[in-house]
Amino acid sequence: MDQVSVLAGVALDSASCPAARGSRTDLSAASDLDITVYPNPNAGTFTMQWGDSFSGDVLLEVVNTMGQTVYYQEIASHEQSLEVELQNRQPGLYFITLTTETQKIVQRVLVQ
Repeated sequence: MDQVSVLAGVALDSASCPAARGSRTDLSAASDLDITVYPNPNAGTFTMQWGDSFSGDVLLEVVNTMGQTVYYQEIASHEQSLEVELQNRQPGLYFITLTTETQKIVQRVLVQ
């Protein structure tokens, strides 16, 4: 059975969510890297912070619930934090994905 998420009283399974279709990812390898996103919820500006440097290239992508990329940035491997500004974005749930050569880490952020 698919995982079920509840947002504002509406249940969505991953089969009915456009952002989840075709994007199954094993996140078990990401458990050793702790990513913090704050403040969450926010007004469109938030900070991401992690304890260890990444090895190799890192790509940051922010996607809305329709699966549209609203922000994209390459991050230097030595960085340990980043401030993200989502300009003129609709309030709602966004998915932050950090992709390295060996890991894909997904966090959720709520823009009010």
